[in-house]
Amino acid sequence: MAKKKLKSPDANLRILSIAYASGRIDRKTYTRLRTQQLGALEFNKPMPPLPDNLMEIVIPTVKVDASMVDVKHPRTKQYWLYVGVALLVLGIGLGALWNAKLIPGSQPIKPVQVRQLEPRDYAQRLLDTLDWNDRDINAFLRIWGTRTDAAKSAARNSRWYLSLENEIIKRINKSRLKLERDPDLQAEQRELARLNRFYGQLTSN
Repeated sequence: MAKKKLKSPDANLRILSIAYASGRIDRKTYTRLRTQQLGALEFNKPMPPLPDNLMEIVIPTVKVDASMVDVKHPRTKQYWLYVGVALLVLGIGLGALWNAKLIPGSQPIKPVQVRQLEPRDYAQRLLDTLDWNDRDINAFLRIWGTRTDAAKSAARNSRWYLSLENEIIKRINKSRLKLERDPDLQAEQRELARLNRFYGQLTSN
């Protein structure tokens, strides 16, 4: 009975490369098994066995002209064999990362589209807030002032504008009622003046 021919130390690596390239194992399995093989090779330990379903893979042989082989320097041949295997493994690994789009530059960088805030966004912020401050009011008026007269005219027919206008009028009436009861309320006087200014700039072109 003929003895089974022993495989070279790099045979398992070549089998893994062939299995991964042909789709028989995924990248995660390939990376895990390759790390085990390279670790054993680095520390001059026996190569860990591969799964049985991979051992049936036939490694292609390459015929080499005997005149090109330097029998006096077998280590040189082995060195270049390891280099070739390492380059093959590196190429497969980089290809997998490129396809997975993990390497910078492997996919085009799409500019981030930032939506510009509209007057309705600032208006909604005010409608959702109980206590209005000058910062939020001025933010609305600033963006409102950048709109054309036609844009303002169109906005005045929108639901958000009508809601904001009604809220301002309601607050104005509330402040006036307080001042009718106590005209000396300075804080309420300032609030009424601010609301009147806000409403005036909102309704004017």
